[in-house]
Amino acid sequence: MTVRRDLRWAPPIADRPLRGARLREAAAAELIELRRAVLRAGRDRPPAGIAEDDDPATVHLAVLDEEGEIVGALTLAAQPCPDDPDAAAVRLALMAVAATHQRQGVGSALVEAAQGLASGRLDLIWATARDSALGFYERRGFRITSPGFIGAMGLPHHRMVWRP
Repeated sequence: MTVRRDLRWAPPIADRPLRGARLREAAAAELIELRRAVLRAGRDRPPAGIAEDDDPATVHLAVLDEEGEIVGALTLAAQPCPDDPDAAAVRLALMAVAATHQRQGVGSALVEAAQGLASGRLDLIWATARDSALGFYERRGFRITSPGFIGAMGLPHHRMVWRP
């Protein structure tokens, strides 16, 4: 069973407090600046968005600091997993945490929220993770499922999968 791209697979996400910050659902447009700064080194190429950004099945999460600035972002796009194309799956994409907020639990909170949404609804979450972040994802239960490859920014990546 695949996730239908024309249907929302997750319920709406209510704002929730998070250690001096808050986690909420966001629109893709709100996340572009942070994605560009963290994942694209400030460049417009490759783009800081994906085709699925405006898809009704895509869920965007954001962490906002005390001033209301977005300091963390994560997108869950309805895409079949190359390792298990028949599974109900979403791809975790474009996760970014502002440099000033890294190693403070923001990324963990985003991934935990994504896993909470998937549990009981999906078979798996998959991602193409930069090699520099593999340990982060492995500590959250993701497992490497592909040989290494070079991603859009010329950096080494591996595909990873998490199953509830």
